[in-house]
Amino acid sequence: MDKMVSSLRDHVIQAPPNEPIYHPSVAATLAGLSLEELERACEEGLITPKVRADGSVGYTRKDIYQLTRIRRLREDLGLDWDALATVLHLRAQVLRMRREIYLLQRLLALQEEEFLKALQTWI
Repeated sequence: MDKMVSSLRDHVIQAPPNEPIYHPSVAATLAGLSLEELERACEEGLITPKVRADGSVGYTRKDIYQLTRIRRLREDLGLDWDALATVLHLRAQVLRMRREIYLLQRLLALQEEEFLKALQTWI
């Protein structure tokens, strides 16, 4: 069984991040969750299954990472489902703010560079 899970995890790394290729049972196995926990994560809105080309429900590589994060927060910190939702929401906000800060820093650097060039022409 461990060999199969290891092989499945290797496959996760190769899959496109937003392609819903994983059947629910495979997604649960890869994340270390039961099918019931996977369904509960969906019910709580912590993850949203996608519709695959054949009409069945599937999960993406990003979903697998999110499900793994959910499992770890439940196991390591003992968070209940409500607390999980709060922690994951706050995490998403922090990541958005980090991206925004990075973009603002780049914009500031470009503006500073343009200002210095303009200043050189005045001197």
